[in-house]
Amino acid sequence: AYAGIAKDGTITHLYYDLNKLSDMFYTRTTSYTVDFTLKKGDAEKKLSRRVVLTWDTVKVNKQMKDEVIDLTTEDLIKGDNTSLGEVTSTMELPSKINGKTWCEVVWTSSDSDVLKVTAPSVTDGSSPYTAEPLRGIEDQKVTLTATYKFRQSGGDETVEKETQQTKTFEVTVKSIGDEIHSKMQKDLDDNYT
Repeated sequence: AYAGIAKDGTITHLYYDLNKLSDMFYTRTTSYTVDFTLKKGDAEKKLSRRVVLTWDTVKVNKQMKDEVIDLTTEDLIKGDNTSLGEVTSTMELPSKINGKTWCEVVWTSSDSDVLKVTAPSVTDGSSPYTAEPLRGIEDQKVTLTATYKFRQSGGDETVEKETQQTKTFEVTVKSIGDEIHSKMQKDLDDNYT
C-alpha cells in the first residue's frame, strides 16, 4: 500500500493508481501501529495504538475529474439529438465512463415529468441509464445531473462524502406542437383534398 506514517508524524494516505485496481480489490484502508512516548517533567509513558489510514481523497478526486468527469460531455450523452438544447429522443446515459469501473455514475433529472431518467436493471456498469423526454405543448428546461461515486471507499462515509462529485447539464425538451400540427395538416391534405 502507498500509505504510511513517518517518524516525524507526516501521514501519507492510501493511494493506488485507480486504473490498476480490479473490481475485486479489497484493500480499502490500511493500518499501522504507531508508538507514542508521552513526557511531562520526569514522567514518561509509552503507548502503542493502531491507526487506520483511508484513501487520499484529493488524489482520488483529481483522477476522477481528469479521467471520468471531464470525459462526460454533451456529445457523449446527447444520443441522436442535435444538442442538449433540442432534445426530442431518448438518450442513453453511461453508468461508467471510459471503462473506469472504480467510478459509478448515477443520473437524475430535476423534473421527471419532463425528462424521465430510468436506472439500468443491471448495476455492474455495463448497462446505461435512459433519459426519456416527455414532450409537451411547450419547450421545457430541465437539469440533468451526473453524480460520480468512488466505488472503492469500503463503506467509509467520510471517503464517500469527500469523493462524491457532480456535473450538471442543462437540457431543453422540445415541444411536440409544431410536429403534431405539421403531421395533422399533412394527414388532412393527403386524405381530405
